[in-house]
Amino acid sequence: MQGVVVTREGRTARAGRRSRVRWMIGAAVAAPVAGIAAAYLLFFTPDSPPRLRLSAQAPQPTYAVPTGEWSVGQGSVAGYRVREKLLSLPAPNDAVGRTSAITGDFRLTGDGGTLRVERGMRITVDVSTLKSDQDRRDEHMHTMAIESDQFPTATFVSTSDVTVPAAAGQAATQVQGDLTLHGVTRPVTVAVQAQQAAGRIEVVGSLTLTWDQFDMKQPNMSYVSVESDPTLEFQLFFDHAGDAAP
Repeated sequence: MQGVVVTREGRTARAGRRSRVRWMIGAAVAAPVAGIAAAYLLFFTPDSPPRLRLSAQAPQPTYAVPTGEWSVGQGSVAGYRVREKLLSLPAPNDAVGRTSAITGDFRLTGDGGTLRVERGMRITVDVSTLKSDQDRRDEHMHTMAIESDQFPTATFVSTSDVTVPAAAGQAATQVQGDLTLHGVTRPVTVAVQAQQAAGRIEVVGSLTLTWDQFDMKQPNMSYVSVESDPTLEFQLFFDHAGDAAP
């Protein structure tokens, strides 16, 4: 049986093929790693915006709260908060999107030590204008989750009166009403905190929903997974119709 002779040229060719194979394997491994790194930089920031809270206020002189019509004023914000996670990496992050495109009003009645917000208070949020710290996430929201291209507004209408104290300071209460989101209307109860200061009424609250409660699909953005149900949050400043800011 005749032996096989391997020339220097043959050994060089085989070494070259092995080198190319190793390069291709390395590239195949590096590509998804680079993609993960890019996704991490794209969707995850060191600090998420803090949860909305009542503003710190300096002591105010006694203020007689006028009855009548009150409407949403400047400085109001509303939006969502949801926990995201990048594959299995230990780096959860709160994705937060907010907008100031809010309209709404309520009628305040009563006298003495008790005031009442009449049922029928209406708050409307233009969810198509929600902005987070990432444009790509915002683009997804137009066609995923709340699908704002198809359902551009969310509306809350109170279904019961709410009693509030007439004295200046803070108070906590619950507001019952119908929330319309993603084209679906459901009854909800929202826990809120309120305060009177500087001639304005400030209301802060949040509400955690389940995705299927409003027929929304939990979004999936490639390497990024959504780890929690969404929370709606808001900070609303109301001005009296007689002295609202221009």
